Amino acid sequence: MKDFYQENLRALKERNPQLHAKLQSFEPNQKYEVFAGKDLVDINILDSQRQVTLYNDPVRDTVTAIENLDPFNRYPFLCFYGIGNGFFFGAILKHPGFRHIIVVEPELELLFIALNLSDFSEAILTDRLIIFHSEDFTEATANKLVNLPDLGLYLKLYDLHLTCPYYAFYQEDILLANQRFTKAIFQAVAVHGNDATDALVGIEHFVQNLPEMIRLAPFQQLLTKRSSDTAIIVSTGPSLTKQLPLLKEIAPYVTIVSVDASLPILEKYGIKPDIVTSLERIEPTGEFFKRTSAQFHEGVVFVHSAVQHEVVVGATHGQKIIAMRPYGYMQMFKEILPDFGYVGIGMSAANLAFEVAYLMGHKQTVFIGQDLAYGDDDTTHASDHTFGKNDTGFRNNVESNPNNILHVTGYGGHKQVKTNIVWMLFMNYFINNIHETRNKMTAINATEGGARIPGTLEVPFAEVAATLISRTQPKTPIRLVPNDTAQINKDHATMEKQLDRMIESGEAAKQKVEALFLDLAELCDRVELLKNEDRLGEVNMDEVTAMTNRIDAFKDLFDDVNFKKSFWDTVRSFIVHQEMEIAKIVSQPYDKALYPHARTIDFLLAHKYWFFSLAGGLDSQLAVMKRAKATWPSA
Repeated sequence: MKDFYQENLRALKERNPQLHAKLQSFEPNQKYEVFAGKDLVDINILDSQRQVTLYNDPVRDTVTAIENLDPFNRYPFLCFYGIGNGFFFGAILKHPGFRHIIVVEPELELLFIALNLSDFSEAILTDRLIIFHSEDFTEATANKLVNLPDLGLYLKLYDLHLTCPYYAFYQEDILLANQRFTKAIFQAVAVHGNDATDALVGIEHFVQNLPEMIRLAPFQQLLTKRSSDTAIIVSTGPSLTKQLPLLKEIAPYVTIVSVDASLPILEKYGIKPDIVTSLERIEPTGEFFKRTSAQFHEGVVFVHSAVQHEVVVGATHGQKIIAMRPYGYMQMFKEILPDFGYVGIGMSAANLAFEVAYLMGHKQTVFIGQDLAYGDDDTTHASDHTFGKNDTGFRNNVESNPNNILHVTGYGGHKQVKTNIVWMLFMNYFINNIHETRNKMTAINATEGGARIPGTLEVPFAEVAATLISRTQPKTPIRLVPNDTAQINKDHATMEKQLDRMIESGEAAKQKVEALFLDLAELCDRVELLKNEDRLGEVNMDEVTAMTNRIDAFKDLFDDVNFKKSFWDTVRSFIVHQEMEIAKIVSQPYDKALYPHARTIDFLLAHKYWFFSLAGGLDSQLAVMKRAKATWPSA
């Protein structure tokens, strides 16, 4: 007889090594007793501590649970709390439409029982069944899940279902799992783009910056310049000021990676950073550099994101690098300019600093001033911050919506601290990156204030300085070599050809979109008139079906790798919310008897605004690309 448990363990070893290790050494019969009935699936489980069973009638309860899923049969993914005896999942995995079934289970013993009763190995190996012990279901785990490639457009369908009523005993844990899911979904939607203007500004700045980028030293050169084992990331939280005297003492022996906003503070205290990271694309970011002396800039490496405003880039006077981010339209330049990227996945200069520290090969990174929370006196930033320790512009932008204010576990884990939704977005990137880099670099939080950053070791800065910093060998200053004239001219000609190809393909796509939109809009107007007059039975469904086929055929354009890289990062901010609404239409149930063509008609009507938005997005991106190219100096 096939050993289901061992087959499942082998699959978990590949897909979830952490859970595999726990189950491999697990000792059963601690809390639960299994009772078999007449049928193979008639298996109940008794919680001997609470003296309650998981099911009233295992077979009937499972059948009812399956029937209750009818409204969700077109959903591509489902999330559940609790595995029960596992037979429910064996049944629903037979439904081919469920691409991912995610299960969070609080009890290892119930996982042990379920994995002994059913063979889930193939489903586990293909990620159709994704199982977590609830204590391992962290923010990083949730973020990784919601970024599965075939989930993005369906995130608005999320709900957390209880497998059976027994799991109501775990109310607090259910709320925590749900909170982590919803936070991750919010961040994923924000990253997909909810500000079309912001996306267009980014690509315009990028194209404007290309000639300057190839004139400077390439980003990859910086990664070979590590001369210490420890990077200190200096952020501008309220806790920063108290750490500065000690930072000045150990500065000769560590790599100081400062965020742009900390630079004026460091100059005041006489601490010169080795690297300064800058990410924001708005012009006021340049104030951090304008309020420091050109002399202080000497020898410092300024890592600018390629989407920054030219005024910001022009405000620095030391060694500069303009680094491409891993956006699709920047990846179009990967083959011709491979040494100028890629960094800057996160949303803050501190996220960028962490990536730079890791890519340079530091063994440990130490955070100071990384509060990600308001100070005890409700301040937003450190003393001497350029815009004040109570940054009114920041407050007005973030605090205008009361829902943006949150409370999270503070440094040390002893209290709750006040934070906001923007800082939590930064936090989530830290959580992900720390998790991904943990085997090669240790992340230490020496802020001694603010919010707790999961995944970091919390160590007082004095202890870091006394026990973790070697003072035997001073660091070597970083010296970069810019591109020579011949290479600059070669790169300029090549990048111009690439940009011209992108514009040409975008123009061709725009013509197709506009032509299809005109036909679609005319049909939608006629269908909407009939719908408003309750005459849907008069709709010519052959005409509607032909148009939906044209829509599906057009969407093959997004399978073209070069087109998707060139335009998706921008146009998705125009259409992502329409895409999510279309995903709901495709997934929601309809009464076929009453409305036999309702789904097709709703699908058609939803695409009217989708095509209008897509045409607008393409037109806008092409316009800013041409405008930005016009600013280029002659090669």
